[in-house]
Amino acid sequence: MAHRVLFGTLFVVTLALAVVLLLDAPAASMVISHPTIHSHVHSDPLETIRIEIMTNDPEDYRFDEDYLHRAAIGSEDNLLAFDVIAIERAGEARYQEQPMTIVALLLRIAVVPEDARITYDEAILHLHYKNGQELAVPIGEFHYLFGSSDDALAVVGLNATHETVDGLNTLGGIALELRNRSDRVMVVREIELISAGVVLNLPRRMRDRACEGAMTVAVCLGEPYSFHVPPPPTTIDDLVLPHQPYQVYVPLSYLDAHVLHRVGLVVTYDIDGEFHRLIIDDFPFIRTALYQDAFEEWYDVQILDPS
Repeated sequence: MAHRVLFGTLFVVTLALAVVLLLDAPAASMVISHPTIHSHVHSDPLETIRIEIMTNDPEDYRFDEDYLHRAAIGSEDNLLAFDVIAIERAGEARYQEQPMTIVALLLRIAVVPEDARITYDEAILHLHYKNGQELAVPIGEFHYLFGSSDDALAVVGLNATHETVDGLNTLGGIALELRNRSDRVMVVREIELISAGVVLNLPRRMRDRACEGAMTVAVCLGEPYSFHVPPPPTTIDDLVLPHQPYQVYVPLSYLDAHVLHRVGLVVTYDIDGEFHRLIIDDFPFIRTALYQDAFEEWYDVQILDPS
C-alpha cells in the first residue's frame, strides 16, 4: 500500500513539474514578413532603404547588427548586395494575440550601377551572419531605379486620392502636375509607376482635373470604376506647350497587390522626336502600418532555428 501511495505521489509531482516547465517554456522564436511593394529611386549616394520585419524575440542575435556579416536582396541566382547600416526597433504589433516587435533594417547598396532598373517580382532578403547562419525572408516586389532625369520637365505638384479597395485603405489614383521648362513643344508619351502589382490606368486618365484627398476615383472620373480590370498597353500623346503646366489625374489598377504605400514614377516625353525622361523619387503617398490585423493573411511566418 505504501508503495502505491509513494508511486502516486511521485506521479503527481512529476506531472506538476512537467506542467510548470511547459508553462514556463519560452515561445518559439519567429520572424514574420509582409510581402508587399518596395519601390525605390536612387537619389543620394548615402541613402538607405528600409525593410521592416516582425519578431517575438527582438533580442535574438539575428536582429543585432554586430552579428550580421552581409545582406542581399533578390532571387536565388541574382542578388543585389547591401551594407547593413543599422537595425532599429520600430514599434510594437500583435500576431494572433501574441505581442511582437517590429524591426527595421536600414540597408545601403554596396555598388551603385550607373543607369539601371533592378526588378524582382518575388524578392528575398538574405541576411548572412558571422556564425555562418543565414535568414531568408520573403519581402514581395522589389524595384530599384538608378539614373538621372533630363531637366526640361519639372515636378510642380504630386498627391493622391485615398479610398478603400477590397476593404483596405490604399491609393485610388495619383494626381501629377508638371511644367515644361523648355522653349519647345513636348509630348508626354508614358507615365509609369515603378511597380508591377499596381499600375497606372492611362486610358482612364483625366487632364486638367484636380482630384485630391478623400475623393474617390469614381467621383473624379464621373463614372463607375473597377480597380481590378487590367488596362491595355497604352502610349499617350499629351501635348505640352513651352513653359506651360501639364496636370493629369490617373487612377490605379490593382493587378497582383492589395495595398500601395510608397512608389516612384517615371515620365517619358519627347521633344522634336528625341526621347527624355523625368524620374520622380519614391514618395510616401499614404502612411499605413505594414503590420496590422487586416494584413495577416499575407504574412510569411517562419519559426527560427534556435542555433
